[in-house]
Amino acid sequence: LRILLKDLNKKGLTILLSSHVLSEVQEICTHVGIINKGKLIREESIRAVRKEIEKKSIKLLLKVKNFSEDTSKELAKNKKIKNIKLNSDKKHNEIIIELKEEHIPWVTDFLVSRETKIFSIEPQKNSLEDIFLKETGDD
Repeated sequence: LRILLKDLNKKGLTILLSSHVLSEVQEICTHVGIINKGKLIREESIRAVRKEIEKKSIKLLLKVKNFSEDTSKELAKNKKIKNIKLNSDKKHNEIIIELKEEHIPWVTDFLVSRETKIFSIEPQKNSLEDIFLKETGDD
């Protein structure tokens, strides 16, 4: 179905797709209308909406080692950090941090000062679901 819809769109046909499965919408659509409580609150290209959201904050995926609970608590309390999630396995801890881009050097300096070893830092794109939650104030 996804391929058919994309092919029809390439032939110049506009398709209106209504769905709550935002991961599918993100894969198929180029533009999005966000409706909240029956009102259209945003209509734009997915790329433009994502770019505007990322000006406010970005998500980073960090793979680290020696990340203590105290370090996690200190980060979570800091006003520079909008959100933090931690996933652990036997080899590394994965941290997803949401913050303004200008605060990335502060985070890396902070982690190193707490003897946390940083193996990688990857920016994460906001999903359409993230964007929807931010736009509707449900995050």
